[in-house]
Amino acid sequence: HQGSLKNKGRVLAAWAGVMLLILLVYVPWLPVFIRQAAGKASTRLALPNFLLESGKWMAFGPTIELEEIYLPLLAYGLAVVLALYLGRKLFSRSISFSIVISIMIILPVMAMWLVGATRPAFYKFLLVVVPPICLAVGSGLWFLWGSTANSFRSGLAKLTVVLLVGLIFWGTGRSLINLYTDPAYARADYRSIAAQIAAESRSTSAIILNAPNQWEVFTYYHPDDSAVFPVPKTIPNPQTIDTELRAIIDNYDLLYVLFWGEAERDPERLVERWLDENSFKTRDEWVGDVRFVTYAIPSEDSKEIEVDTRASFGESIMLKRFDLGSEHYTPGEIIQLTLYWQTDDRLENRYKVFVHLIDQSGQIIAQRDSEPGGGLALTTTWLPGETLADNHGILIPEQTPPGQYSLIVGLYDFTNPEDRLPVDAANSVNDALQISSITIADD
Repeated sequence: HQGSLKNKGRVLAAWAGVMLLILLVYVPWLPVFIRQAAGKASTRLALPNFLLESGKWMAFGPTIELEEIYLPLLAYGLAVVLALYLGRKLFSRSISFSIVISIMIILPVMAMWLVGATRPAFYKFLLVVVPPICLAVGSGLWFLWGSTANSFRSGLAKLTVVLLVGLIFWGTGRSLINLYTDPAYARADYRSIAAQIAAESRSTSAIILNAPNQWEVFTYYHPDDSAVFPVPKTIPNPQTIDTELRAIIDNYDLLYVLFWGEAERDPERLVERWLDENSFKTRDEWVGDVRFVTYAIPSEDSKEIEVDTRASFGESIMLKRFDLGSEHYTPGEIIQLTLYWQTDDRLENRYKVFVHLIDQSGQIIAQRDSEPGGGLALTTTWLPGETLADNHGILIPEQTPPGQYSLIVGLYDFTNPEDRLPVDAANSVNDALQISSITIADD
């Protein structure tokens, strides 16, 4: 018996040594984790709420709401408590199963809470806690199953185990059903995004990933990472963002940007704001939970064109002037247009800007609809007398026949695309302003 205890003690000592070695290996990374993952005290969840939310995540995953699984979660927790109580005398007199399991569970969870990493985006770091919790749950149920020789108590214990297992399986089943059947939990289709980029891109195209965890999955489907850039590389601020992005656009004329998790990584959306101010957004679409955006880098030969000051939209909005990259294009190129808006009064409604390229019969050949500033300069935030630069990129379809086309601009109510603002200008067309004639020629 004494030899057995000594052997168990050696095993535990070896395990503790391995754990310490692993911790030392990760020590250089810990400041980075704390700097990037930690939240402000005001945003940190209260400890009871964090324990409930993170416990639900570790037990049943992210695909089920806490309100749906209070009983299964209670059964899970009870199984852990049973393991800690009934297993307290295992191993040796100096160290018990309960102490080891408690350390393996409590230490990482409390460390996450203390540094403020309490948002769901960081729960993945608690994966290290899942194995000991599963071990505790299984052990607790096993200990209870054979806890007594008394026939009545033994029957009651086994009935309790069956009930707890049923609740746990019910919660797990609900979670798995959601995972496999609910589109809300489908993973982003990086395969199709990579395929689309491969079909469209050229040697002067670059790809920006705004979340560090995108790198591994995206480059799996897009192995050539020579023009793939993670931005921001550290906690974003205007100075570093400007430096990083200017270094990219100096060498490329088209950017594919995959926005994911910017609420955590870049909550002020500094990357998107910079790109919207310094380039031309041509596409903005959701692919699962990833926003797939394309930007054209400004050409050097754009020219400024004044607009008749009588051109007004509705009662308060005026288009003062616009910059146009060129009036001559070939199919597949991107029209680069900057509109300069101004308002006399504070606006109560949100409006979207539409830019249409139409042929001589009035058919729309290409278009771009967006709230001003790429969706970040809402009309309700405009200040009277302030001029707002609003960039738009319009991709000319590859099959567009050569000829003369018109570029028209207008605004409509955000909630009702049919409710366009009337245009007061000599060259208005169907509640829109014709601002330029565009020539499209063969390659």
